[in-house]
Amino acid sequence: MADPAPAPDTLARVIAIYGAATATVSLAHTLLRDWRDRGQLKIRAMVAEEYEIVQGAMLSTRRRPFLVFTASNIGRRPIRVHHITASFGRNDMKADCIPHEDPPPWDLTEGGSKRFKVPLELFDRDPLPTSICVVDSVEREWRLGSRQFRKLRDHAIKTIREEKERRGAAKGAK
Repeated sequence: MADPAPAPDTLARVIAIYGAATATVSLAHTLLRDWRDRGQLKIRAMVAEEYEIVQGAMLSTRRRPFLVFTASNIGRRPIRVHHITASFGRNDMKADCIPHEDPPPWDLTEGGSKRFKVPLELFDRDPLPTSICVVDSVEREWRLGSRQFRKLRDHAIKTIREEKERRGAAKGAK
């Protein structure tokens, strides 16, 4: 009579399952890390005003307000900013926004950032912009967050209105 087949070794089976699970997790981690290993931009914006300073004293007259944007590379690879666009209306018409000083392209290394100014008149037109984004060299669009964009738009419209009232009052006083 032949001997019955030996029972499968449970320790070998547990080690095989553990090895397969570990390899799967390691592969998923490597794929995710390699996929995310690129430049990533974070966009921030605010309305700011510039004042003229003469001989260390601030003048009482304001200069025009600007939209000030900061594009920061929070990824691990360098990124090249190609241009800045604004979308208008429901049909998503796009127009380039040209900064006042130092127009793009800009190269941002890991952790680098670039601050640029755009005229506030961007919000003094009809239709109003629906979004503003920074476009990199591979045509990825990095948008300002919708909540931050709404706050920026409301603040810009209020500032434009105040600036027009101030100019009207100055003309009326002359």
